[in-house]
Amino acid sequence: MDYHSIVFREFTHESLRRIECYRQQEAEHIAYQQSQRSTINTDNNDEQTRIKKQSKDEYTSYKRVPNRELAVGQTLPQLLQNKFPAELIGKPIEEIDWYYRTEYIFMVINRNQTIFRFSSTSACFIFSPFNWFRRLAIRILTHPLFSTFVMLTILINCIFMTLKNISEVNEYIFTGIYTLEALIKCVARGFILRKHTFLRDPWNWLDFVVIVIAYITFLVNLGNVAVLRTFRVLRALKTIAVVPGLKIIVNALIQSFISLRDVTVLSSFILSIFALVGLQLYMGVLRQKCVPTYESYLNSSNFSNIGFNSSYKSYLQKINNETNWYRENERYVVCGNASGSRKCPHGYVCWQDRGINPDFGYTSFDNYGWAMLACFRLMTQDYWENLYQLVLSAAGVYQFFYFVAVVFFGSFYLVNLILAIVSMSYLEQQKIVVADNEEREKRKIEDELQFQNEEAQRVSDAHAHSHVDHDQYVENALSFQDSNHQISHTSISIEDKQNEKKNDLNNIQSFQAIFSDQTLQNSTDDEKKRQQTSGISYLSDQNQNNSDSTILLYQSGAHLKCAPITAILPANKLDRANDAVAIFILDAFMDLFITICIILNTLFMALDQPGQSEKMTRILTAGNYFFTSIFTIECVLKLIALTPVKYLKNGWNVFDLLIVIISVVELGLANIKGLNVLRSLRLLRVFKLAKSWQTLNRLMSIIGKSIGALGNLTLVLVIIIFIFAVMGMQLFGQKYADKFGKDIPRWHFFDFFHAFMIVFRVLCGEWIESMWICLECVGWPCIPFFLLTFVIGNLVILNLFLALLLASFGSNILIEKEDDENKIGEAIDRIQRFFHYLIESIFHQKQQQQQQKEDYIKNNINNQSLSTTQELVGNVSLLIFYVIEEFNVSVCTTNNLSTIQEDIEMQTMNNDSIISNSKWQVLHRSSDCCPILISNHFSCFAKCIPKVIQEQWIYFRSIAHLFVEHRFFEWLIVGSILASSTTLALEDVKTRQQTIFFEILAVFDKIFTIIFTIELILKWFAYGIKNYFTNGWNWLDFIIVVVSVLGTILDSFGVADIPAFKSIRTLRALRPLKALSKFEGIRVVVHALFSSIPSIFNVLLVCLVFWLIFSIMGVQLFGGKFYRCVYVGTHHRVNISENVTNKIDCLNKNFIWENSRINFDNVLRGYLALFHVATFKGWIEIMADATDAKEIDVQPKYEANIYAFIYFVLFIIFGSFFTLNLFIGVVIDNFNQQKRKLSFLINLIR
Repeated sequence: MDYHSIVFREFTHESLRRIECYRQQEAEHIAYQQSQRSTINTDNNDEQTRIKKQSKDEYTSYKRVPNRELAVGQTLPQLLQNKFPAELIGKPIEEIDWYYRTEYIFMVINRNQTIFRFSSTSACFIFSPFNWFRRLAIRILTHPLFSTFVMLTILINCIFMTLKNISEVNEYIFTGIYTLEALIKCVARGFILRKHTFLRDPWNWLDFVVIVIAYITFLVNLGNVAVLRTFRVLRALKTIAVVPGLKIIVNALIQSFISLRDVTVLSSFILSIFALVGLQLYMGVLRQKCVPTYESYLNSSNFSNIGFNSSYKSYLQKINNETNWYRENERYVVCGNASGSRKCPHGYVCWQDRGINPDFGYTSFDNYGWAMLACFRLMTQDYWENLYQLVLSAAGVYQFFYFVAVVFFGSFYLVNLILAIVSMSYLEQQKIVVADNEEREKRKIEDELQFQNEEAQRVSDAHAHSHVDHDQYVENALSFQDSNHQISHTSISIEDKQNEKKNDLNNIQSFQAIFSDQTLQNSTDDEKKRQQTSGISYLSDQNQNNSDSTILLYQSGAHLKCAPITAILPANKLDRANDAVAIFILDAFMDLFITICIILNTLFMALDQPGQSEKMTRILTAGNYFFTSIFTIECVLKLIALTPVKYLKNGWNVFDLLIVIISVVELGLANIKGLNVLRSLRLLRVFKLAKSWQTLNRLMSIIGKSIGALGNLTLVLVIIIFIFAVMGMQLFGQKYADKFGKDIPRWHFFDFFHAFMIVFRVLCGEWIESMWICLECVGWPCIPFFLLTFVIGNLVILNLFLALLLASFGSNILIEKEDDENKIGEAIDRIQRFFHYLIESIFHQKQQQQQQKEDYIKNNINNQSLSTTQELVGNVSLLIFYVIEEFNVSVCTTNNLSTIQEDIEMQTMNNDSIISNSKWQVLHRSSDCCPILISNHFSCFAKCIPKVIQEQWIYFRSIAHLFVEHRFFEWLIVGSILASSTTLALEDVKTRQQTIFFEILAVFDKIFTIIFTIELILKWFAYGIKNYFTNGWNWLDFIIVVVSVLGTILDSFGVADIPAFKSIRTLRALRPLKALSKFEGIRVVVHALFSSIPSIFNVLLVCLVFWLIFSIMGVQLFGGKFYRCVYVGTHHRVNISENVTNKIDCLNKNFIWENSRINFDNVLRGYLALFHVATFKGWIEIMADATDAKEIDVQPKYEANIYAFIYFVLFIIFGSFFTLNLFIGVVIDNFNQQKRKLSFLINLIR
């Protein structure tokens, strides 16, 4: 679109007449096209189709498409911003997009240059576009402060919604504000009939529904209106409508939900099948309990005094009483009468339909609904092992096939399919957004360049005709170059790099031409040309290494403009002192010293733990003072060397300065209790390693960029958590208090903080146990609430968040690059060169002697003669055997025979008359039979072997090569591997008791051992021992065969059952690994795993650094505080009624002062605790201990430290969501690389 032809005009009555004119022209054009179609002969179908298509294309080209740069909510393009009159801000203007010229629409541009569109018809049939009241409403609606006011109102309202027992007056106030906002929008836009009216925007539907529901609750007495009032929380979604960036995310998520329709139907269909199967198999089986037998009842009662009927009736009454059922660990045992099920102990019998189902009665397959819920639980793998064990106890061990199928198709397939579909849908939407942004950025650059060229032309014309001052001309040129250089990174990525370099070079030339006109006006033309060329070449080199070359150019130009070049040199003693300090503090050895101090400081912090000796405490305190002094001195010296302005330009320097300030403040407040937060902030020193550790540096940079890129999605996630937490609090909160009273469970909805933690727990994948408690309090409404929370929060938003986070990482990014600038590497290189120099000086004489020997050998090689024998044997491929005919004895006795062989091979390969290089490389593999170590010792005997034996040897090896390469041999080995694995799987604890079966398995084991040994020997002959062991898969086969042979030998001597040798027999389980080398797909996976080891190792180190910080923080926060007083027998925490407050009270009352098995008493134990939390296994108990902890040797109290939850939430986000998922990303990235390599090789062979 040509923006130069656009004219901004205020919307008037004449504008309406122009719209009518455009509409009439369009109607005439459409009528003309219809008349053309009506004249077409109906018999000529092809011609009719062509005309219809042509008419449609003409109409489409006539109608055109809307300009995306001028869409609602977009910022006015830069070129139009320069043309837009300031007096039209906030006023209705004529439409500038040609697409809307026939629509009753006008535009409004606010102070932020944001585009708004309104209907030009009368709003609500009352307010015309020229009505002063409507124009006032438009001016208020489009003002930036209006959106800010609405956003602040929403945030304040959200804060009030998290509180309990708030006054209804607050609700009236907020409802009044939202009503006023809706009225302003209706007056400004209209209500619903026309485009761009209030209800034509789906984001305004939310406002309308919330306001209507609010007035219903105010005006109509409906009794319990908690459900309707819950919808007030949807006001938090208004933030999405206010923030433009969030609209893009939510629109993409809506498209993702649309794409999930087929997956949802497929998931429901598969789960329905499994639910129906489970319904038929396990209906009522989980209600089977162990009750006393009739005989035991008779033995325990006076049978002689009562009759049979009366005794049996009393027996039925007894077994219906649940107190008589068999229990273990205060739980009723689920039993079964089927084969493989759990049997009742002596004196009990398994009866059906006793009591309720397990888990408060909510775990069963008794009807279709509960069966679907159980299958969904299996699909999400939340506490599924309990359901698995219950069914196996009731129905038998062979029911595991059902659970394997449900978990495989549900968890491994459907859940990951949902993740893939959501990610793909979002990425498609993101590509559209990125393409629009790139197009908009490109257009912006073109507009800026065009504007700058016009400005430059204007300045040039003014300089030529008006003789403006030359200094002013140079200043304008400098500003032109600077503005042209300041382009965003996104715009740079759009253009080709080669063109970018050319453009930069042209800019430099133009700048140098202008600059030299002023500074070099007294020089000759040749001198000017030489200086310009040197400046261009210098800056061209700088452009390759420094993206800020143009900025450096401007800085150097500024220096030269203000003073001669000599002014750059130090002019006083202060400058010389700064240079001296810079040489000292910026040296590579100083960086190495600081890095060592950081590592030692981290070690000192890791050694700090509760219960340490006073001597250790003094050492650690002294170390803290020492390292704080070192880092403070470093910071001060860098400030002196670089000057504060340059120092603060570097982000790492700002980070160092903040850490130094925090450390100094912490030292001054060290004796004040309760300031563990400042003490924990010292742990940020660990991140100083990122300056020298490139992998950590890259990872932190990528995480920072990912957080910025995913900021909108993160905000949407927070909004979703907030909404569900508030909904749960308002719907279910009071029910918990009514049900449990003061004994309210730890996970509840009674207040916002606990509700937030329950929703966060659901996002982490654990929902079923919290839902059981909710069902006990509220009933069935908890089921849709928890399922909706899990599906939206976990399966969609959180999985999408993780997928997009992983998309920002690649294994290549985490691998160290050789060209990375690293002062630590430079210092280490200096040290290595120094020691290398010492070693060379010490062993110089010995090296000279070695060099003389090598020269002597090379001279002898040149005197030897080489002959090649070539034979063709039957149908065997052409093989080449090299024989060295006349070796000197002195040559044979040297230790450098490998060098001789390499030289001979090179000479032979250069002989084109014998064989081509490609054939040589293939056939040479079969010619090297033994390793070089053996060849060096026995090569002199090769000439003694008769020629006939040599030929037979070659023939035998060629036959062996053809045999092992044959596909039937491969299938034989694969079949043997599968059969061997089957025989190993048939062994169990009762095998040795079955003598015949055990002997049969032993015979098969020996047969397979012989087969694998023969395979090994044949491959040795076919490939040669040397080439055989160059393949990692062959090494695996060799180890398996050696283990099998050793096991067979030990069995023959009868010592295989000795514990010292039993481990060797156990290694036979490695045999199935032989199958890995036989299938290409499996080899790709294994290669991907092995190739990802370097990247996995880097990620592991970074993960350990992150976890180290949280582990040290955990030791400082919870070290020694997980001890509690427990009863002697049950090891349960003593009741409050025991009045135990500390360790002394506990021991005095003969209780046990016991520590939790998982604790934070030291850094290593902290690592173990964090591993539990990161994997969500046993993390609930750890968080319970942390929230109850008070002080060392003090009895824990229920939620005495409730805000300890925040520590675990932060660790789960950074220690689990970020770092642990990097392992998955690295493996996937390497797997894709291996697949691409394999595809390339296959295409190359074809």
